[in-house]
Amino acid sequence: METDMTDLGTWELDAEPARPNSQLPAPNSRGAAANGIWWLASYPKSGNTWVRMFLNAAITRFPVRLNSVYQYVAGDLTPAAYQSVLSVPLGQIGNREAIYCRPAALVNQLAQAGRDVCLKTHHANLSIDDIPLCPAKLSKGAVYLVRDPRDVCLSFARHMGVSVDQAIDMMARPHCTIAVKGGPLYHYLSSWSAHVRSWLDDRNPITTGMIRYEDLLADPWKAFRDIRSALGLDDAIDDDALRFGIEQTEFDRLRAAEQKHGFAETGGKQKTFFHAGRSERWRTELTPDQVSRIERDHGPVMTELGYAVGEQLGDRSSELGDRDALARPTQRDSAYRSPISDLQSPILPTPIHKE
Repeated sequence: METDMTDLGTWELDAEPARPNSQLPAPNSRGAAANGIWWLASYPKSGNTWVRMFLNAAITRFPVRLNSVYQYVAGDLTPAAYQSVLSVPLGQIGNREAIYCRPAALVNQLAQAGRDVCLKTHHANLSIDDIPLCPAKLSKGAVYLVRDPRDVCLSFARHMGVSVDQAIDMMARPHCTIAVKGGPLYHYLSSWSAHVRSWLDDRNPITTGMIRYEDLLADPWKAFRDIRSALGLDDAIDDDALRFGIEQTEFDRLRAAEQKHGFAETGGKQKTFFHAGRSERWRTELTPDQVSRIERDHGPVMTELGYAVGEQLGDRSSELGDRDALARPTQRDSAYRSPISDLQSPILPTPIHKE
């Protein structure tokens, strides 16, 4: 995440998941050559930063510089982007007005770039007051990164400066938001399960491929190659550049770079951003009760994603690697065909405090 953030408040307004509006022009009516947004979407602490650093290195062929001004994948909640479409200081508007400004801010980012842009988002793919957080009309596609929630909670707790039990509670909260330092901007997360479903449900109007954090660890060549294709970067990143990007973003390299130069995205409540970089830490770091709570909250979605629930992985550990790392909507398990209307929908928060 790009700033130090704190979980905030209560919810006020109903929201509906993003979905196509038949009264509006089709997404391609702007013309095949129109610039658009490629989304790199994830629940927090699911590998987004790793993939962003890979793309920077592979496209520029420069060694990783964690705090470089150049970022191929920009943030979708940059205060400057919102300020560019306002006639008053960003701090003078509320969170409702910020939602209303979001489409204009995204259009302005596209206009200033003069090309396709790739944006990181931690938003669930929802609409608030009929405003889609990730407008299909501006989108060319998305990659959704997902990670075992039993591991997510450990990294999430560390990043947010809360206990593991508090992180588990936050991940189950259907109205969970996280404030961004520097303005009335929020990550609208909802629960971990609702977040996953909002991006991977077949009714999502944005063509979305899925990749698991565990696949990035197990077979980075295949996983990053699939990400390259899904983001339309086959021409920009050849195999040599792909290999360079993978080498540059090995976990030990990233951790060493942070130790030497620091990292601007390190949360104010954590000492380092790159901590462990491995999967299944939950087996030794969570209590049986904590594991049971997570599986009770998210078991159906975990099962759909291939994460074993209520048992030791054992011989099933190979299943994650055997499945296609990147799943297009047409390849997705039938379990994802549940109606989006079944999801818990987040709404606007009432600020309590910010850091």
